[in-house]
Amino acid sequence: MANVLILEPWHRGSHHNWFTGWASTSRHNLNVAEATELGWRKSLITAPTQFAAKIQDCHGEIDALVACTPIDLPAVFGLLDRSVKRPPTLLYMHESQIGYPPGPKGGRAFPGMVADWGSIMAADQIAV
Repeated sequence: MANVLILEPWHRGSHHNWFTGWASTSRHNLNVAEATELGWRKSLITAPTQFAAKIQDCHGEIDALVACTPIDLPAVFGLLDRSVKRPPTLLYMHESQIGYPPGPKGGRAFPGMVADWGSIMAADQIAV
């Protein structure tokens, strides 16, 4: 049985349903690190610090890391103490801002798009 840490910036709605479905059939030890409930845009700024602290608190007992979008994975890894070994990481693209249409005000979520692209580049594997 593997110890899997899931970084979940929005552990509600469809994100919560995805996790409970996986947990109900998994034989692994799944542990969720949730971001503070501030909305996805703010979580891109605040969650990396929380997630890096959670990884460090696990003291190397993580066999796999699953990071769910929206997340700034390079920021999470950049905040880790250099003595902490980065676990193998799967990025789960629950949703992506890269292909999202403009919002009702006509703007695009460029910070979200950049975070998605950086996270794709930082992960070892991608799941959509």
